Amino acid sequence: MIFQVAHGELKAFADREKGYKLIRIPPVDITMLDGRSAPPPGTFWYFGSASRRYVSQEFPIVQSYVDVCVSGCLEIEDEFPASRTAKFAQNFFTGTTDWKTPWINDRIYPWRPFVHVPQANRIDALIRDQLGEEVFRSISLPGAGT
Repeated sequence: MIFQVAHGELKAFADREKGYKLIRIPPVDITMLDGRSAPPPGTFWYFGSASRRYVSQEFPIVQSYVDVCVSGCLEIEDEFPASRTAKFAQNFFTGTTDWKTPWINDRIYPWRPFVHVPQANRIDALIRDQLGEEVFRSISLPGAGT
């Protein structure tokens, strides 16, 4: 997502995103998904992790966060056909490392996740397809252990 911010707004974003560092993106590294051949003029930034944190009992993978990220990927695929062709949602999994346990399924009412997470079935299918059935089966419910 590209959006314009004033210099002061960028500082406010940086203040809000503690634990992340502002990293410049060369325009040549940006692929537009709306059919344009190049991004608009400007300077491009993203917030990258300032330190590497590994999955642990203290910091498990949390399904609700995976749902937010993958739902965004699926929305992009639904809106921009080029992103679907490029397998944008699948690339979220293959471009991210350390998919390990503990992975906690903290969805509300997990027996009916589609009520609270409309893309739950598509997300689960992507997890199975991209990370394997063994990883999918290792996702535990809070309090149920691994």
